[in-house]
Amino acid sequence: MKKAFLFILPILLVSLTTIAQEKRDTIRSIDRKQLINARQKQNALIDSLDLTKAQTKKFKALNREFRTRVKELRENSQLTAADRKERSRELLQKRNQELQKILTPEQLEKYRRMLKEQRNNKMVDLMDDDGE
Repeated sequence: MKKAFLFILPILLVSLTTIAQEKRDTIRSIDRKQLINARQKQNALIDSLDLTKAQTKKFKALNREFRTRVKELRENSQLTAADRKERSRELLQKRNQELQKILTPEQLEKYRRMLKEQRNNKMVDLMDDDGE
């Protein structure tokens, strides 16, 4: 019995290690895909708004700062859900104020139309998923 256990234990340990590594690699792959997708969307947005190089630099910096602050907010376990929601709203308002400083009025209007269209498309997608 001891010999069988000693034979099975190393196989079990190797199997568990392999499974853990595959899971880690899958998670990294998903993160990379999400990052690439987000960058593609951001670049498409920059192109469609026809931003100048200076505007692009400021726009990317603003988005990077916003993502960092939202991530910190989500990871803060000391906040209640209501506090987190309120601070998220404040961050979004601040981002929108900064965005108004970066974009021209025409670009800002186009950006808002694009956001509204994107929200409408998401709602349609959600309704389609519920119907199936």
